[in-house]
Amino acid sequence: MPEHRWSRPSPGWPPSRSWRTRWRASPGADVAPLVEYGTELGRILAERCTAVIPGERIHSYGKSAIIGLHGEIEHAAALIHPTFGKSVRAVIGGGAAAIPSSKKIGMPGTPVDVPLGYRDNGSVASHFDTMSIWVPDAPMPHEFVVVLVCTDGGRPHPRTPGLKLEDVRK
Repeated sequence: MPEHRWSRPSPGWPPSRSWRTRWRASPGADVAPLVEYGTELGRILAERCTAVIPGERIHSYGKSAIIGLHGEIEHAAALIHPTFGKSVRAVIGGGAAAIPSSKKIGMPGTPVDVPLGYRDNGSVASHFDTMSIWVPDAPMPHEFVVVLVCTDGGRPHPRTPGLKLEDVRK
């Protein structure tokens, strides 16, 4: 295997990352339909991720939302906080830690950094990471984009002090 650019030996496995996104029109002031839709979105996006990385192999996850310029940040909160995570956990088969998240308002092509953390303990240092995502033609002013990222490992060659994965899995 090739050497990584930071001149350390390859970890011996290629970490996989799967991200899935979905977008549609933003509603008005009532966020109740978004909370309900968040349940469905969590299931849909998790099923798409597990088609690439089986649920039992998922180490880390993260979620984000970008709301179009005519929306509100509260729309993002309604989509990805109350029910989204329960649906994701049901599909991937667990996950005790909160799913790290970010949200913002933006125009088409706005990037979002999706924070990642270990699924069973958010303090595992080797799994603190991000993945930048953008959709060139979304969100339009009345749309939103919701992203779920799942990985099958942490950062290669983690050396940052902190809680280790092997200590959590004991």
